[in-house]
Amino acid sequence: MIDIIEYRTILKIQLPGMPVTILPFMLLFTIVAFSSCKNPMTEVPAFHDIFLHDKENITGHADKSYERFREPNVVMTISGRIVVVVQGRNKSDWWDRSGQDLYCKFSDDHGITWSDPVLMVAEGEKSIVPNATVYDPVHGRIITLYNVVQWPFTDPESRYSWEGPENLQYVIFSDDEGLSWSKPRDISNVVERDTCIQIFGAGEGIMLQAGQFKGRLIVPGGDFCGPYKHVFAWISDNYGDSWRIGESVPNPHERITPCENAIVELADGRLLMSERSHEPGWRWQAYSEDGGDSWKPFFEVHDIPDVSCNASIIRIEYNGQDVLLYAGPVGPDADAHEGTYVNAYEWNDRRVNGTLFASFDNGLTWPLRKNIEPGFFAYSSLIGLQDGYIGLVYEANDHKDIRMIRISKDWIFSNHKALIK
Repeated sequence: MIDIIEYRTILKIQLPGMPVTILPFMLLFTIVAFSSCKNPMTEVPAFHDIFLHDKENITGHADKSYERFREPNVVMTISGRIVVVVQGRNKSDWWDRSGQDLYCKFSDDHGITWSDPVLMVAEGEKSIVPNATVYDPVHGRIITLYNVVQWPFTDPESRYSWEGPENLQYVIFSDDEGLSWSKPRDISNVVERDTCIQIFGAGEGIMLQAGQFKGRLIVPGGDFCGPYKHVFAWISDNYGDSWRIGESVPNPHERITPCENAIVELADGRLLMSERSHEPGWRWQAYSEDGGDSWKPFFEVHDIPDVSCNASIIRIEYNGQDVLLYAGPVGPDADAHEGTYVNAYEWNDRRVNGTLFASFDNGLTWPLRKNIEPGFFAYSSLIGLQDGYIGLVYEANDHKDIRMIRISKDWIFSNHKALIK
């Protein structure tokens, strides 16, 4: 207020012949004009912490603090609440089969601040690998599917002598936007072979919004059944009461696929699957014309370099145009056009340079790319926020922490206006 008064005084001195009553209007017009030049949607990405392994006051098996938080799923409820589901992992000699529990946090201010952690389910010495979450807006229900490895993570060698099913599948849900969760329900009867590791996501599913399959729940997934791994969709046509497995995506190269994938519904009703490659190189994609029941064969996507890491994909609208966004790490070279091979255990060297890509032709080409996080960037989840921003939740700090980036659409397309129709 002091600055405004002084500015008005200066105007009165410089323009003594002008009626004083006009000056406040001129000042208001000047302030509005200057403030309108700054569009908040062009702000650079802002980073916010969600789960930090060394700051969370929560413990897992044997009352030990979690070593890391992994494999985030993100959904948004009708109210605009953002809910992020993660695994809390204990330390283990086989770090990808560590003791795990599921937790969630939620944000009611578009991802700026976050709630205390909410325990969803605890499995003791068993391992939850992996999980996927989907939101049913018809009933306001958040649904999480997860796979539980049965042998104890404290004794990885016991897997060689383990008798009985190696893993089982469960579903839990929340009807109060993540505040409380149901008891687990066993859905292992869906699986034909109990010796397979079943894959949900890792990431979030979708509810189809148009066409004859409107209302269908789709969760990306697959299985680790030899000699090759299979990729498909988990499908529910009754809002999650029961689930079934669609046909596997035809694989013309018979390569060993890691199964982790993301699925998005296109404007024309088709589905697009973006799938992680086994070796560094490029992403693979496939289309479905029947709501995920079957798929066209995989094809290479040379526009998106892949370093063998799970990623995320969503569809948004920008200036009246339909756009797909993809987020994933591209490796040590931020401008790489092909994923670079790095020792499989040296993820710090490979999973870096988190980058956004955009497609304007339903995923056939991805001409736009913008680097967002030059440091460590692993599994991620994209979501459109109610305030118009894009939320990107990702694994940071060597798979230990979960963070969120708030990104404005105008910033994404700021240097690529020629690509917008």
